[in-house]
Amino acid sequence: MTTHRPTSKAILLLVDQVQDVHADLGEPRIQATFDAVIDALGHALVDLADGAQAPSSTTSVVDVPGPALALDPVSCSAAAAHLAQIAAALKRLGPPSTGASLGCAVDSVLDGLVIDLQRCAEPADPHNRARTRAQFHRQLRAWLAKLQPGDRLDA
Repeated sequence: MTTHRPTSKAILLLVDQVQDVHADLGEPRIQATFDAVIDALGHALVDLADGAQAPSSTTSVVDVPGPALALDPVSCSAAAAHLAQIAAALKRLGPPSTGASLGCAVDSVLDGLVIDLQRCAEPADPHNRARTRAQFHRQLRAWLAKLQPGDRLDA
């Protein structure tokens, strides 16, 4: 049986909070990527609690075809606030003795999501909306890659 330090238990409690985060982003491909990032964050927190130095599980983007819907600024703002609380709670726990690189990746993804979701909640200039959404989608893919295991020769 694995015993967890108090910090590990606190990190594991954050997993449920991360899994509860939802934002209605409108476009199905952006929504699917966002959902995959949230899932990968949950897995990364479990790895962090276990003292891992890198992510151990791969999270795939599950594309669900459908029409583009309107972005919901209220849900984006709520998701940003929720993630900001999670990031603050994680920072209060301090950096773990092992898994520091994973901890840094989780921190940077959380901080970036908070900033970008707050931007989504702001009124957008119609002329720049498509470009802004494309940039957000690229950033989501980059964060997802950060939370994936790297190439391993022993796998």
